[in-house]
Amino acid sequence: GQFTLASSFYHLAHHELSEYDLLGGSISVAYSMTESKLNPSIEYAYDYYVVGGDQYLDKHSISPSLTIATGKNINTQIYLLFEKTNFFPSPVDKEDDRDSLSGTIGSKISIHRKNNRSVNIATAYKVNNADGSNWDYQSPQISVQFNSPFIFKNSDISLTAMSEWLWFDNKNSLYNKIRNDTKITILCSLIFHLSKNWDVTMSFTNVRSMSNLEAYDYKRHITSLSFTGRF
Repeated sequence: GQFTLASSFYHLAHHELSEYDLLGGSISVAYSMTESKLNPSIEYAYDYYVVGGDQYLDKHSISPSLTIATGKNINTQIYLLFEKTNFFPSPVDKEDDRDSLSGTIGSKISIHRKNNRSVNIATAYKVNNADGSNWDYQSPQISVQFNSPFIFKNSDISLTAMSEWLWFDNKNSLYNKIRNDTKITILCSLIFHLSKNWDVTMSFTNVRSMSNLEAYDYKRHITSLSFTGRF
């Protein structure tokens, strides 16, 4: 088996909401085994975000997975993801408390092409159980990702398109209606490999959230910069 320790530090800039520019960090520990065509693994991660010097949220997550070599250049991964998320400070309206426990089951097919190119196709289903009734939902998700070497030496480019459907369980306390969202995310990442253990990643994200409730219907453009070390 193999242990991997990873740590990231990043800055996220929201072009429409500068007051929500985030500084964050992540640390994770993973253990994986290779048994012929089967590769079981488990990962624990801790993430935190700060806004304007104040703590915004922290999150603990654990994810067991099984990767299966299903073809010469094809891998299939099945995984579970459990997350505990805490937002700060707590809202005045208890029904709007976003602190939550969530569970996700998902699968991903990775197709490896020549010259280190690959395509990932993923589906998942998430159930979010929040302390406030406004944030209980179920969410099917689908994504497609293309990975390829970039024009610069020791660099890669990754393009991802993702759709999420958020089906909320309860009437929203402000609108007195059941909320339904469709969220589309387009992500472009440039990864620069400084060494075997260190990467710098620049990411550009466009988010379109379409909701039947006005407050949750929005567009976002986010730029992020992260440093990652693996040991």
